[in-house]
Amino acid sequence: MSFQSLYRSLGIRAEEVRTVGLFFLHHFFLGFGTMLVYVSANVILLENHPETSLPIAYMASAVGMMVIGKIYSYFEHHLLLDRLVIRVLWTVILLTAVILVLVNFGHSMTSAVAIMVGFRAIYLLTNLEFWGVSAVVFDVRQSKRLFGVISAGDMPAKALGGMLAVLIHGHSELLLLLLLAFGFFWAAMYTAILTFRSHQVVTAHSSAPLQRRPTPRLITQLFGGSQLIFAMCLSLTAVAVMATGVEYAFFINVKYKLHSQAEVMKLLGIVLTLTYLLATFVKLVVSRQTIEYFGINRVLALLPVGGLVVAVGLAIVFFLELDKSFQLVAYCFVY
Repeated sequence: MSFQSLYRSLGIRAEEVRTVGLFFLHHFFLGFGTMLVYVSANVILLENHPETSLPIAYMASAVGMMVIGKIYSYFEHHLLLDRLVIRVLWTVILLTAVILVLVNFGHSMTSAVAIMVGFRAIYLLTNLEFWGVSAVVFDVRQSKRLFGVISAGDMPAKALGGMLAVLIHGHSELLLLLLLAFGFFWAAMYTAILTFRSHQVVTAHSSAPLQRRPTPRLITQLFGGSQLIFAMCLSLTAVAVMATGVEYAFFINVKYKLHSQAEVMKLLGIVLTLTYLLATFVKLVVSRQTIEYFGINRVLALLPVGGLVVAVGLAIVFFLELDKSFQLVAYCFVY
């Protein structure tokens, strides 16, 4: 198959190849660096009473992400996009350095929670930065064709990061992973600079949308007066509750069914690798055709229904107290 045929099959036009390639690489580097930090954070947490440290880390991370989101929103309206992106990436590199210090010198539960908060901040900032630039560079029609492709860049990177998790047996390997994360975040900054050089990125802050009916003061303060954003936040809250519950159940089951740290990391690495390889296939091959066939509205309606079915199935497995090996497989599958 020629490159032209491959581009056509992915919905990429000739004039979009360079830009899509840069975005794919940028997301690849961000995804690889983020996954290395994720593995490091969870290794430390699993070593420090995960049944207690994980819930504390989740709550602290939620507060930290809200603060980071507010700070990002402020600077988004006061800085040009190229300057904002570079500063965000510098912040990500600085946070990685802080995590590196904590992994090297901190072995307490407090350090473990701080490392997870640092990872969540990095995760949020890299996503805000990537999708902020994508929304400006690509128009609405392009986004329907290309967002699945450019966002798939981090999936193989995260799969590779999952493979590296299999090799983790101590803190010395974690330090190496975090040093690698440094390199990938630098590479992400370089691809961002190349994107700005090859593209005229202009942002204009539009006026607030017209409100069809009065909006409560709290919604106006927290969500900018947008009922759409408020509704999306409620939807994402439900998704986050389920995802966090599944992740917690997965980690606790893996930790206490496999007592060896090496076995825990091996299983975690295998699950992560399979998860992101499957996600790469879905994003590159399935998502665009599915959206074109069913339409965005139907797909958005089917996703929470699918999540609900999975949640009910997991609840049945849990309450029926099925075989522990079967439970572990079920948690791995849902995760």
